[in-house]
Amino acid sequence: MKTAVMTDTNSGISVKEGRELGVFVLPMPVLIGGASYTEGVDISSRQLFTALSQGVEASTSQPSPAAVTELWDGIFARGYEEIVHIPMTSGLSGSCESAMQLAQAYGGRVQVADNRRISLLQKASVLDAKYLADRGLSAAEVRARLEKNAWRAQVQKAFPKFKVRYEPLSCSISCHTGQNARGLAVMVLEQPMDGI
Repeated sequence: MKTAVMTDTNSGISVKEGRELGVFVLPMPVLIGGASYTEGVDISSRQLFTALSQGVEASTSQPSPAAVTELWDGIFARGYEEIVHIPMTSGLSGSCESAMQLAQAYGGRVQVADNRRISLLQKASVLDAKYLADRGLSAAEVRARLEKNAWRAQVQKAFPKFKVRYEPLSCSISCHTGQNARGLAVMVLEQPMDGI
């Protein structure tokens, strides 16, 4: 089965880098001063930072449903049978949920993975997905692997000599990250604290 891997530019992967990696990348919309741009197409990070330094308002929006489905249809037209779509975490945007709703019309051929990642960790998921797809796993199998909850066990395995704890985020942080966000903090303490 020929399975494609797709993500968005929130992963830090540009469309050009995606081509080099063999993955498909959806450029995300960026709004600057009321005008709409597309990340990596007609706006760069440098241009965004210049605008921000000049006090211009900037925000983001979800990709249009048409942009998502056009890319999916283009991928299928290239001979792929399935797609694993890895958008940014649902905790920070509605684009993941929108993609899941759109995927319903594709009869299981598009699997939207929500493993609560963004930026570098989202990119790591994309690389993992590509590795798994290249080894013959189906889109559903890749999605299941990405969404499997083995986070604490993986950290403990990576740091066997250290105590690994799981703590919920504070309300002020959770307001921005949404539910099920995860992060990793490493502390070196001069003086041991109780319970740590």
